[in-house]
Amino acid sequence: MIVMKFGGTSLESAEALQRVAQIVAARQAEEPFIVVSAMGKTTNELLAMGAEAAAGLRQDAFARAERLRAYHLREASVAAGAEGRAALEQILDQHFSELALTLDRIASGGQVSPQLSDELASLGERLSSQIMPLVLRQFAVNAGHIDARSVIVTEARHTRAAPLFEATNARIAQAVSYLRSGHVPVMAVSSAPPSRA
Repeated sequence: MIVMKFGGTSLESAEALQRVAQIVAARQAEEPFIVVSAMGKTTNELLAMGAEAAAGLRQDAFARAERLRAYHLREASVAAGAEGRAALEQILDQHFSELALTLDRIASGGQVSPQLSDELASLGERLSSQIMPLVLRQFAVNAGHIDARSVIVTEARHTRAAPLFEATNARIAQAVSYLRSGHVPVMAVSSAPPSRA
């Protein structure tokens, strides 16, 4: 097995997503495990809209969120093809509904708590790790998503949680064994909100 990690610049456009898929397709014989960051400057945008919501600029935050959704739809729909369009829209609807709730909580409290900061920061990776399997399938790669929140176990310190490696390794091994039979696992980088064993 090889681990292949792709950062935000590698995923910033439809062409970039397709390049990643081509790279992975060429290495299938080596049982790749794919780890992805958020697309482009998504994390910066998410944190910026959190700051706007906390400052009472709720409409600005929601407008920024709508632009971010449109960016993901525009770039990923090209890379995922017509076959992946319905699944892509479902992924975007789910995540941007979550984002709206998070922004409302921030606006109501007038601050970005450490927990809400983690929720914001992780959303981009959660999105890209579900989008990438749709793109990979366009290149004959039978990819499956692994939710990092279900396998990465950390200390309960929001914004600065450290992984608990023994518990995390056991969960990753279980997830990989489930997916390995003909699947390429895709997971977000470890920026998910802390979870305890």
